[in-house]
Formats: sequence, structure tokens, C-alpha cells
Amino acid sequence: MSLIYSQVKSEIMIPQANIPNQRSEFSIKGDNRTFYSSMRLLNIGLHGVAGKQYNRLGGIHSLIDRIVLYNGSEILTQSDNHKTQASHNTVSSSNQYNFSEKRSAELSEASFDLDLVSNTNVVRVDLQSANVQTMPLTTVAEVGTASGVIRLADYLPLLQKLPVLNTDTFDNLRLVILWNRNYAECITNTANTGALLSNTPLLVCEEIFDSKLKSKMNSSSKKVQWFEVEIDRCELAVDAVIGADDSIQRLNTRINGFNKKYLKDVWIQNRTLDVNDAINGDAVLGFGQLSSRFSDGASYNLRINGSSLYPRQGLNRPSYRMRHHCIKYPNMIAYPQSNTAPSVSSNLTTSGRLVAGRLDYCSMILNKRIEDLQFLFERVHSTNNDNTFNRRLEFFIFGSVAKTIMIKNGRYTIAYA
Repeated sequence: MSLIYSQVKSEIMIPQANIPNQRSEFSIKGDNRTFYSSMRLLNIGLHGVAGKQYNRLGGIHSLIDRIVLYNGSEILTQSDNHKTQASHNTVSSSNQYNFSEKRSAELSEASFDLDLVSNTNVVRVDLQSANVQTMPLTTVAEVGTASGVIRLADYLPLLQKLPVLNTDTFDNLRLVILWNRNYAECITNTANTGALLSNTPLLVCEEIFDSKLKSKMNSSSKKVQWFEVEIDRCELAVDAVIGADDSIQRLNTRINGFNKKYLKDVWIQNRTLDVNDAINGDAVLGFGQLSSRFSDGASYNLRINGSSLYPRQGLNRPSYRMRHHCIKYPNMIAYPQSNTAPSVSSNLTTSGRLVAGRLDYCSMILNKRIEDLQFLFERVHSTNNDNTFNRRLEFFIFGSVAKTIMIKNGRYTIAYA
């Protein structure tokens, strides 16, 4: 324990329960203890096998499936499908972050080297000065493996709004980490992974001991609103019936996970359910299943409470989707656009590291209360059996949902706004 301020001390906690590769849990209890919400997780990494590189897009975040903050059995805030959320943040980050020590601490060094013109006339969009081939390596011993830091407030949005957490109000705080057991998403080569284990995580938090400061900080938390990211999913089956090239395959399905909620915006990950598209033998191609897949002639739209969000065919051009993605994330330096058609899929610069990866996300701004939500998607179907862009697809729809917490007389109530 080290002294930060006369009556504020930093504490390193070890998990009360830790099952490598499965689950780690921290317990924060005690009478009238007040902690700043700026908590960090340390020592996030893998060990047990030497020489394994972390996923180039997600870095250490790819090792985690969920991070959940509970009070007893009630979820206060969570980062569900954390590996994908954090990987997407890599795409939508600013220059300041891309070249910061924070980026290095999180061990995600993807530089999107895309050939935007042709294979012979390369134009690169570099978001990170370090080459991704230098991604840190695991070792046999936990004490020697490359590990990183996760700042929880970046992924648990309630912690951004509540300056402190008091154990009289939240009398059974539990931080739970559920580890990702799919090594094809965690590392760049899946050979000899049987001995890999997740490191023992550490939780760092600052506790306030000064009674006046504690009283002031606790009284400042009364009612706050935040946007929690929730997820729904749907699938598009392989279309083996259409008999002509360039025919259109359509998906129109209801998404019920956001009903009766105020939805600020959504972003969509589109990935194949054929894992062989992301793996060649033991080698994980590009960013594996954590990226978002390009679909030839893709068009996205939402029908909200009976009305289409976008006219005609919706977001049906890469540049159109890029513009909306940049509006949603105004600090983004550049949209790492995927190839624009199957015929030019070789236009991704390999930079000596296999395939760069497909990063064809779509995002939409809604700002509406949802009574009925339909997801509409189209793609061009080809009868060419070698066309990997006809695979069965899985869509993850990440939506920012408004929630509120009311704290009064040492009690709290959480509800959808």
C-alpha cells in the first residue's frame, strides 16, 4: 500500500476466487469504505507457453469475455462481449490515444496498413508507429509474461459517472472477470495452446480515509444517467438456392433486446460463423473473429417503430458507412476501410504478417425510444463456391441504452431512463 495523499491510499487487491482461463472475482466489502471509481486491472495476460503473440486488434482485451460489477447478485454495470467492444475501440480511437502510453499499456498495437489504391501503388493509413509484428509475447512463467493494464471506467460506463463507490450503499461489491477460452480470438497462432493459462489479475483502487473528503464525495452522488452498451444478435444463413450471380440475399428480422428502452446509437459487427475463414492451419488470419467482415454489396438499415431510419437502400456504400462511423466517433483519425469487392480482396497490404484483417463496421445514430426494431441487411450473392463472402453470417448489434441510478439515504435504485 502506497501513500498518494495524506488521507487517500492506493491498494492492490488479489482475487478472492481465481480459476485460470475461466473466472476471477474480487470482493470489496467493509463498513463505510469509500473508493474512487478510477479502478484499474493489472497483470492481464497469458502464460504457460513461450512465444505466443496477443491478437493484433484486441491485445490483452481479447483474453476477456465479460467484465461485470455486481452488488450482491445485481449487475451494476458491465462490459459484455468485452473482447469485441475493446477491439472496436481500437478502430475508433484518436491520434492522441494511438500514440499514447495508455495504448502501449493495453498492448494493442494494430496499425492498419491498407493498400487503398493497388498492390503496386501502396498508400498506407498508419494508426500506430509500432509494427504489429512486435506485439508482446507470452512466456512460460507468469512473472515473466507480457501483461497489460485495463482502466475499468473506460469499459464500465457507470464508473465514469459515479466519482466514488461507498460500501454502506453498495454493501457487497463484486468485480467478476470471465476469461475468453477461445484462443483463436486471443493469439495469432493456436498451436500448442493446451498449457496456456490466464495470469492472476490484480485490482488497484484508491480508498478515501479523510472523513470530510469522504462525506463530500459521497454527497455528490445523487442521481446520474449513463449509456450502458447492451447486445443483441441475429444470423444470416448460407444461401444455396439463388441460381444467378449478383442476386441479392436479404435479411429482415426483429431485434427485441432494446424494446422499451431509449437507444442512443448502435454499431454492428458482422462476422462469419465459419471459423476456417479466420484460421489457416494454426495461423490466425489478420484479426481473426474479432474484426468485422466485409460483405459484397452490403446494405444496412433499421426500421424503428414502423419507420425506416435511412431512405431507399440504407447505408449501402463503404464511403457512406464510413461517414456515419466518423460522425459517431468524431475523434477517429481514419476509418480502416476494408476491401470494396471480392475481386480486389488482395488489395490488403500484408506487411509481412499474413492478412491485415477485415474491419467493415457499420454504425447508426438513433436517439429514440424503441417499441419495435427491425434489422435489414442485404448482400450480393455469388454462385462461385470459392467466394468466401457467401458464408453464414452472425451479426452482433451493440446499442447504447440510457440508464439511471438514484442514491438516497444510503440506498440506490437502478432503472432504464
